[in-house]
Amino acid sequence: MKKLYLLLTVIVFIPHFIYAQKKFQSYNGYSLSASKYPKTKKMITVSLFGPGVLIPEKHYGDLIIDFPYEVGDNTGKHTSHVFHSDTRNLFSKNSFELTLANLEISTITSAVSFSGGLNFKYGNAFFSLGYGRNIYLGHWHDDRFTKKESCDWILRPSLNLAYNSFNSKPFATIDNTNSTIYLLGYQADPTFAYQSGGKYSHTVTTDARTLEISYKQNQLGLQPKLSLCTNPYRSWLSIQISVSYFIPLAQSGGLSLTQFNAAGTANQITGTSVIKLNNQDITATYNSQPVHSTPFRLPYVCMGFIFGISF
Repeated sequence: MKKLYLLLTVIVFIPHFIYAQKKFQSYNGYSLSASKYPKTKKMITVSLFGPGVLIPEKHYGDLIIDFPYEVGDNTGKHTSHVFHSDTRNLFSKNSFELTLANLEISTITSAVSFSGGLNFKYGNAFFSLGYGRNIYLGHWHDDRFTKKESCDWILRPSLNLAYNSFNSKPFATIDNTNSTIYLLGYQADPTFAYQSGGKYSHTVTTDARTLEISYKQNQLGLQPKLSLCTNPYRSWLSIQISVSYFIPLAQSGGLSLTQFNAAGTANQITGTSVIKLNNQDITATYNSQPVHSTPFRLPYVCMGFIFGISF
């Protein structure tokens, strides 16, 4: 009998509870039957573009590079030379960068993101993969009838694993016309081949004109970021304003060799790798001190905007 009374009480109470809940949500502007913000739904945000400014830690020291090389002409005659670089201050100025790809998968509480782009001044590419938590601005109380996702803005602290590659302007160029250059274990021939033609590509052989020597530094590190974002559950238009700080964990720096023809087509002799400064033929100084490895770490602050769509 007690179980029957309990069952009847529950049956009678449930409709009253649902009615009271609907009245409360209707009073606060929400609808239980047709919620616009389902808690289980994931949102995908794809960025269209994102301009930003990179502010590196200033390095005003002078990097000077010296190494011997040989030039062979088309008669087979070889002459010896010594390369001496211009005095160069590396990565000492702010620069503009552009995020070209940004993909976010977000839930009510968190977001996973991947982004990549280019820095135009230093000719580098950057990539990052991160995880962040969502803090809904304007929702400061814990009320089961109030939906956090109804807020317009989100504050999202995140931690990212980031990679970037910086290239300096060329130290100098060596004439590569009708000659073969032998340097640092590499050979720059008087001609090189490249693919041309787009979809129906074919191999083209062209005459080399110059050989450029530049400094390149690759870095892997952590990048804490703080972003102010529009709520993807509220609007299809996504706006994100962010500031981040890159903390290098590992870096590798060295020389990069690139051939160019008369039209400016490039051939990267060293590929994606670099000739490290501990090469036995290289004499390198930074701030008048000899160096045999990456001369400095390159942390930086980055501020930017990202515009996209959510669905």
